[in-house]
Amino acid sequence: MGNATRILVVDDQYPKVKAIHNVLPDDMPGDIDHALSSRQALRMMTENDYDLLVIDLQIPEAMGEDVKPYAGRDLLEYIDDNRDINRPTHILGITSHADSYSECLEAFAQRGWTLLHGIDDTERLRNIVSAKLKHAVRSTDRYDVVMVTALEHVELEEVLRLPCNWIPFRERDDCSIVHCGRLQTTSGHEVSVLASACPRMGIAHAAALSMKLCLKYSPKFLMMTGIAAGIEGKTGLGDILIADPCWDWGSGKQTLRDSGPVFLASPTHIALDPPLRAQLKRIVTTRLYLDEIVTGWSGGQLPTTMLKAHIGPLATGSMVLEDPAYVAAIQQQHRDTLGVDMEAYGIAVGCAISSAKPPKAIVLKSVCDFANPLKNDTWQTYAAYTSAQFAMRIIQNDLF
Repeated sequence: MGNATRILVVDDQYPKVKAIHNVLPDDMPGDIDHALSSRQALRMMTENDYDLLVIDLQIPEAMGEDVKPYAGRDLLEYIDDNRDINRPTHILGITSHADSYSECLEAFAQRGWTLLHGIDDTERLRNIVSAKLKHAVRSTDRYDVVMVTALEHVELEEVLRLPCNWIPFRERDDCSIVHCGRLQTTSGHEVSVLASACPRMGIAHAAALSMKLCLKYSPKFLMMTGIAAGIEGKTGLGDILIADPCWDWGSGKQTLRDSGPVFLASPTHIALDPPLRAQLKRIVTTRLYLDEIVTGWSGGQLPTTMLKAHIGPLATGSMVLEDPAYVAAIQQQHRDTLGVDMEAYGIAVGCAISSAKPPKAIVLKSVCDFANPLKNDTWQTYAAYTSAQFAMRIIQNDLF
């Protein structure tokens, strides 16, 4: 996990602190803080982030006051409803009182919290603590892969369907919600993955978010999945476009000539990492993963064309296009253009200038329409699905 996990034990006595310390896994070092009352616990959770909160149900609200039978439950409900508190990743309630256990068990279950009756079953306690700490992903960790989408709806939804045991997280001073998870590779290696969606579509938001995530989480790879417009005749619906290069098709100068207004393009191209390109080219050429992606689609209708993956130019601009004339003008900037989107160049720029040794950026956008007046939302979910599934498979099989 990188850093030691942080645990807060809330109890007016010491035995539970000792019990938790004794069952901590050897490979998961933990720092244990101890609060003796509800108010002390609230103060500590305002100032610190905790991976695991262990709480007795019967505790005093303040130091020196009498124990209240359900003060622990009341504290948890307050934490659950109050966004000013740094909510712990996992919660474990413990009580030695049978009546308190029976009274609070349903309330814990409804919120996904765990409640134990006593600490005598050391093996069970060890297993529960180990399982919770194993999945206590902290925002201060480094991540192997950061995945970004332009849209929370459809695009991020397909990423969050990947088998990563996602846990949502938001730091108090950050407007971005991130989803932390882990993905098992075919070689048995566990890859840490983080996913987030841009606050809005477009180059600026993609660049800002990608740079922030690179600086905070130092990933080895920054990946973008989602949807794009394809060039009709070169691509089919659902086809995966691996951007190489990408550029801002609106970069240049608008001027006048005798014939009228003229746009003089002056784009800066950002290419895919050459060794990574060679690796992905092999996958594209051999049609790896594509048939199983199609077989796994459970959303109903499929396009009439065979699913393909392509490596080639992807142009980025600030407009949603449904004008073939605009698309034709963009193709004149690069005759091999495969598609048009609104974020790829921002992702590449944000990643490239995030540090002296930036992560490798991979943009995987799938075709949902052809940027003409006939475009609609029919194939957006399928396109988001194919790009997310392709990304998962190259993480599992090719990047680590």
